[in-house]
Amino acid sequence: MKNLSLLCYLVIGLGQILWAQTADHKWALGLNFGISEYCGDLGNGFLKFDLGSNRIYTSNKITITNSKPGYVGLNASRYINTRFDLNMSLLRGEEGYFRNIDYYYNSKFTYADVTARWKFMAKDYARFTPYFMGGIGTRYTDYNSGNDFSKDGTLDLVIPIGIGMNIKCEERFYINIQSYYGWTNGDKVEGLAKYTRFSYDQLWHHSVGVSFLLGK
Repeated sequence: MKNLSLLCYLVIGLGQILWAQTADHKWALGLNFGISEYCGDLGNGFLKFDLGSNRIYTSNKITITNSKPGYVGLNASRYINTRFDLNMSLLRGEEGYFRNIDYYYNSKFTYADVTARWKFMAKDYARFTPYFMGGIGTRYTDYNSGNDFSKDGTLDLVIPIGIGMNIKCEERFYINIQSYYGWTNGDKVEGLAKYTRFSYDQLWHHSVGVSFLLGK
């Protein structure tokens, strides 16, 4: 099951970078890499770009070590018209937050969404295509052993809103830069009941990727 999930992540993440389609290249596939930032009961990690935020205890419960932060994403994108693209993405990676040895967490997550991208400059074949994005998604957070909920993980609704840009390198290849905030209705990603009292656990994703346009 885990191998199948991983394959799905790769297939969808491969589309996360193909967002500057045209009428001649209606479909795009992409691959991207990024980091997931957390804001919740433990603290606010937004816009800190802290690649060391996923610190965790080793098995002796004394030494703290860094895990592997970040995620890989795949997606598929469809050109609608000069102003809009529709995008489907799938991400898999690690998220976390570290304030001190008493306030921290780290876990793996799977994220999927469907978003519309408004290309507000409205020009096909442009070298730079900035856009606003919004849509709906879900995030499944894997629980570590010893969680308070006797479950494997928790599933949250996500409403992503953000900005991005496609930079044309060649007729069919683009570099994509994107950042978006995700409101969630969940408050259990930390896996501990004592962190479910005050606020929802929000996310912020930043990514860089490449995309390949399909079509004639």
